Amino acid sequence: MSAAKARAEADAARADLIGNLDRLKTRLSPATLVSEAVESAREKAIDVAEQTVETARARPVLAGSVAGGALLLLARKPIFGLFRRLTPSPAPEPDPIELVEGHPS
Repeated sequence: MSAAKARAEADAARADLIGNLDRLKTRLSPATLVSEAVESAREKAIDVAEQTVETARARPVLAGSVAGGALLLLARKPIFGLFRRLTPSPAPEPDPIELVEGHPS
């Protein structure tokens, strides 16, 4: 092998390596990684939503029960507040310390 041919092969290999490094830098750049992660999450969310709709159509009673339970969980504070306002509060018990202090000994 001549020196010129070896030099040409080395230059070609170097150019190939630099090209691979540039592609790797582009693929591993933060913007590309974030973009791929967002796309992957979006696709997964769409898949989960489709499966949820299919399950809800197959079992409407179960889906309604779960939705009702979730609604009650989210609205628990206003519901408890309503019940507190609707029920009469018990008469306060007298403070035993005030009773003793007011009693002549």
